[in-house]
Amino acid sequence: MELTAAALLFLSLVSLAILLSLLGRKSKAARPPGPWSLPFIGSLHHLLTPLPHVALRDLAKKHGPVMYLRLGQVDAVVISTPAAAQEVLRDKDINFASRPSILASEICLYGNLDVAFAPYGAYWLTMRKLCTTELLSARKVRQFAPVRGGGHDVVHEHGHREGGVRRAPGAVPVGDRGTETTASTTEWVMSELIRNPCAMAKAQKEVRCAFDHKNPQDHEAHMEELCYTKMVVKEAMRLHPVVPLLLPRVCRETCDVHGHRVEEGTRVFVNAWAMARSPEYWQDAEEFRPERFEDNAADYKGTKLEYLPFGSGRRMCPGNIFALALVELVVARLLYYFDWSLPAGMRPDELDMDTVVGLTAKRSNHLLLVASPYNVLIHKEIDDCKAH
Repeated sequence: MELTAAALLFLSLVSLAILLSLLGRKSKAARPPGPWSLPFIGSLHHLLTPLPHVALRDLAKKHGPVMYLRLGQVDAVVISTPAAAQEVLRDKDINFASRPSILASEICLYGNLDVAFAPYGAYWLTMRKLCTTELLSARKVRQFAPVRGGGHDVVHEHGHREGGVRRAPGAVPVGDRGTETTASTTEWVMSELIRNPCAMAKAQKEVRCAFDHKNPQDHEAHMEELCYTKMVVKEAMRLHPVVPLLLPRVCRETCDVHGHRVEEGTRVFVNAWAMARSPEYWQDAEEFRPERFEDNAADYKGTKLEYLPFGSGRRMCPGNIFALALVELVVARLLYYFDWSLPAGMRPDELDMDTVVGLTAKRSNHLLLVASPYNVLIHKEIDDCKAH
């Protein structure tokens, strides 16, 4: 009797294993291709690198533009081409318009009340409308120009006050996300310019022609004259998107993407960095060439999906207009007021361009340059003498 019971138990376990294997194969056949995985950790061992977006680009070359990964117990899909991104970000945007529930964001953002991480729904739609119409629209950005112009004294005053304030280790101020992305982008722009002296000279000449003899409060009004400088910023953002995988989305209902089945609840990442550096869409993709944007229709609105510094679709960064205006103005003023050089003995090709990924993809070491003030009054006198 005991032998029969043991045999029945063994047969039951074998049958269950076979059934689960068949179901797993059926499920695996339906999902996108992807790298091999291990028990418990899934595909995480493929991402044990400081630059996950680079590792995912390399994996996608083997497994395709829609790639499945098992991140521990979480199903994820990585999109790596504009054609596949078109379905996720445009054609089926509403099905991928929500964010996954992440414990860290729930705690830090008071239950995901932040507009960037809030789930798709009435609350997010209201917050998005407020941001795009009342806070960060092009009209509002122009209206707040005088405030930004007079902000130096306020920043200076509060900087002195903060000197006596102790900050808890690891604490991040609420406004630092926008500040960090802007600072990282500006640092990448200056890094590329210092490595490309001809581009630096051309941009600096353009800025000084536009700003010379102008009141500093009026600089913002002359930004439209800086065509080449704007291309410099655009090219730096192509090479160094500060959020290389964009923010994750979640599939709200099971659907097909580029011929592959994506299950409800799957997290979806778009590798914007990989598309922006793909030689399939960009000539000399690894080179810094601002001139490529002279006849290129790529913009910051996410219409050309090989160029997504701010994302695309409903969950596109709502602060893109403000952030872009700020970066362009900061870069223009850095070029106007200072001449820049590397520390003595360093050549441009020796500049460290390594990246570290945290909240943003930024330089692993801060950029250190030598700034020589550009004397506006002296140059004005020289110009007046030449005129006479």
